[in-house]
Amino acid sequence: MVTKASSPSEDAQWIREELHRWIYGNVKAKWPSVVRQLKSRCAAEQKPSTATRLWQLFSGYQAPRSCIELAALRSELDLHDAYRWDL
Repeated sequence: MVTKASSPSEDAQWIREELHRWIYGNVKAKWPSVVRQLKSRCAAEQKPSTATRLWQLFSGYQAPRSCIELAALRSELDLHDAYRWDL
């Protein structure tokens, strides 16, 4: 079986898409736990630190907090209502 060789830019695109699927899958799997924690903080009348929780979720990927906050801003997501987001 002969396969067509890919270009470096096609390889880079493929890697980007694979990383996106991997991270999205991990976040989606952990999201119910994030929502539960944020709701329990609200019920306990503690101010939920959504930005901190999201940063913790992405810290394993070495994402700086500023990157998480910028992504939320660009996506027009309210960090104070993250428990209402639907993945």
